[in-house]
Amino acid sequence: MRFSAPGPLLLLLLAPAAFGFPSAATVRVAFAQLDHNSDRNLGLVEWDQHALALFRAADRNQDQTLEPDEVPAEADAGGTFDRFDLNHDGRLSRDEFMQLRRALFAVGDINANQQLDAAEYELLRLLAEAGWEDANHDGRLNFDELRANLALIFAHADQNADGALSADEARFLTPTDYAAITAHGPLDVARLHAHYRYRLTGE
Repeated sequence: MRFSAPGPLLLLLLAPAAFGFPSAATVRVAFAQLDHNSDRNLGLVEWDQHALALFRAADRNQDQTLEPDEVPAEADAGGTFDRFDLNHDGRLSRDEFMQLRRALFAVGDINANQQLDAAEYELLRLLAEAGWEDANHDGRLNFDELRANLALIFAHADQNADGALSADEARFLTPTDYAAITAHGPLDVARLHAHYRYRLTGE
């Protein structure tokens, strides 16, 4: 399965903000706001609470459904709305929206432990912009699929197509992380993969 940006982005954030990779600071603030119990992980309860808040904010006419005019067309270019309109009534019910949110959670939960840590959440934010490929079509991304999906993120970020990410292109990394990654060479796909694999596994 391949999701093309920016379709899933709206339904991840439900905000008509400018598209593009978020900065590291933006991601950290968003993660902290969702992490209600401050345990440095987002559990399904926290995720669902946020999903309901997003749904209510988007449901401008308060009819307990999302109509297409409540979803900006430019934010749903990937057809996410239609894919999750399971009963094909031209609207997203709360249950359909929650299924979409749970599907996004599953994509981000790379280690399949029913929670998102900071690295998984950060990757999910990046994948929502760059798109992702689910090679085995199981509705989630595993460690074997991580490298290919980081290549998608890299290609999306490498604006000048020179095979290396500048600090500005890699604004989703903290300056400290960027400096550490590039201490022995430019930030290429292999170094980006090594960075996230270490954050996710400690290896």
